[in-house]
Amino acid sequence: METLTRHMLLCIGSLLLFARSARPYTKGAPEHACADMMPHHHHQPAAQTDSPFVLLLQKATYSPGEAVEVTLEGRCGEQFKGFLLQAHRADPVYNTSDYIGSFITTAITSAVCENGDGVPRGLTQHETSPKSVVKATWTAPSTASGHVIFKASFVKIYSTFWVRINSAVLTDPTAAPLSVPESSLVSPTMAPCTTETAPSAPTDSTASVTQPPESSQSVASASPTTEAKQSTAPPGVQTSPPSGISRDIKCGVRLGCFDDCDNGCTFSITWVPEDSNIRFHLRSFSTGDSWIAIGFSEDLKMGDDSVSECVVYSGDVKVFQSYNTGINNDRLPQPELGLSDLQGSVNNGIFDCSFLRQTDGFGDVKLFNLTQDWHLMFAHGKATAGFRKSRHVTTPAVTSSLIDLQATGSASSTKLKYPLVQAHGCLMSIAWLFCASIGLVIARHFKPMWPDKNIRGLKVWFQIHRMCMGLTFVATVAAFIIIFIEAQVYSQINGEDYKQSHPLLGIIVTAMVLINPVMAYFRPGPTSERRPLFNWAHFLVGIGAYCIAVINIFFGLKLSKAGAPDYMMYVLAGYVVWQLITEISLEALQCLSKQTDATMFDGIPMQNKANSNPSDKPLGSTQVHYVTLKHLLLGMHVCLVTGFTATVVILLL
Repeated sequence: METLTRHMLLCIGSLLLFARSARPYTKGAPEHACADMMPHHHHQPAAQTDSPFVLLLQKATYSPGEAVEVTLEGRCGEQFKGFLLQAHRADPVYNTSDYIGSFITTAITSAVCENGDGVPRGLTQHETSPKSVVKATWTAPSTASGHVIFKASFVKIYSTFWVRINSAVLTDPTAAPLSVPESSLVSPTMAPCTTETAPSAPTDSTASVTQPPESSQSVASASPTTEAKQSTAPPGVQTSPPSGISRDIKCGVRLGCFDDCDNGCTFSITWVPEDSNIRFHLRSFSTGDSWIAIGFSEDLKMGDDSVSECVVYSGDVKVFQSYNTGINNDRLPQPELGLSDLQGSVNNGIFDCSFLRQTDGFGDVKLFNLTQDWHLMFAHGKATAGFRKSRHVTTPAVTSSLIDLQATGSASSTKLKYPLVQAHGCLMSIAWLFCASIGLVIARHFKPMWPDKNIRGLKVWFQIHRMCMGLTFVATVAAFIIIFIEAQVYSQINGEDYKQSHPLLGIIVTAMVLINPVMAYFRPGPTSERRPLFNWAHFLVGIGAYCIAVINIFFGLKLSKAGAPDYMMYVLAGYVVWQLITEISLEALQCLSKQTDATMFDGIPMQNKANSNPSDKPLGSTQVHYVTLKHLLLGMHVCLVTGFTATVVILLL
């Protein structure tokens, strides 16, 4: 029993550690992180490189009670999941530990960090979706408080974060000058990204990387040279509109718009009809050679979609027509048909592309007529030599309804649906969170139960175990086939290493699921000398497949195509905790009922039948009172794993 407990604690403990480490605090920084502004991610050290994230101030000075906008921004397309923002006295001769002023919370932020007066004065994220820009409004105290500096910690991923990044100093005109140079207070940050090339004459579908078209809304701050001529503000103070992507003020009035700016802009598409054409303007973050594209679809799924794409490579921008066949995208035989007046730029990490597309489809079934209504899609990714595209780096966004491109409405975005991915996730969850869990518990702890009852001539526990594991086998194989139909080949996943390991771990689990019933078919007889070897192998393959499968479910739910909400990890963590409670409780009852001996390991006889198997003996009268407790635990276990599994399945659909 002690050996089982150690194995089970190790297996389930690793699941809990992963659940905890899979992402930063979903509801933002806790109060205990306010003092040192450290995320406290398992003793992970803060990054020592220049921060790719900056704090930009709306103005250089403030007065008591005034509201000042503070922008948290990732340069060169960098995104962060979590942050903690505070305001402090800037001059080190004063108390710089107290929090100054307060922040106005929004739907994606919450207040934190108190001075002991019960009033939170800092700001943190309320959810962990990747974001490149967050705008915060700071309200100054009602009385003069001296020069102020803003400090922020940014979490890119769990193991990568920057701590106590300082803004420029927000000056109090009534205060004495700083006692130290301001440059000594401002944190070093990564320089803005700017791609510059010698100008070349653009063609209808090719443009050099230049400044954005004059008619478009400015999305980038002025170049350093221009700033030096126009502003004498301290370093880091943004006196012009902050760099980044924002919703055009003409959206819904003079322009049709599709973006994700309700939760921090990562892309923006605008359009306006011009005679027999539509002018599209696409913006997204870029760190170099890349592509951005707009797709036109009849539904919310990828496949059978017409696509217009902008690609930048080695300083040149081109625009092409292509078509999605299933999950694959191919350029049309005449890739520049119906396209003209391209203007493209990459400045300060923003890819900006504008072009005209004729509404007529020219009779090509793969070049959709834009006088019809379509769902719009947006995707982006890396570009390679020859203006080729790699797979999109995140799940494409899609409009929730059909869009009339002859009108100038505003459309919100949702995520693409992947029915086969959803089916795969649901089947794997049912197989391992429900069927395998019950099957393993029955085999381990309930062999002595129902000693006088059989189902079709076999022990009750064995029939239940075989049924559960048979369903696990069927669901796992079905899920494996479904995902290979979706991916068509071995799935190449972008992102962290644990995400990239998901397909390989899935193959390993499926192989183990196939091996175990084959071993069971060739199981030696009860008195065979090889029976203990089979028992060990059957146990290790079964419990190994279960542990890997549950861990891989954690990994799979973090993939963008799964579309699972962040709080799904709490559901899985709750499942793991309950599984641990069930195993420990049943182990304790089994120990108390005196039904185990040295020949047993985890309820599986590790010696041959000649040595007898106490688990098959009927319960004695002194153990009868434990039966009710075991039955009660089994009933609770079935109910709770059913609830956990149903929750996961519902959230995946």
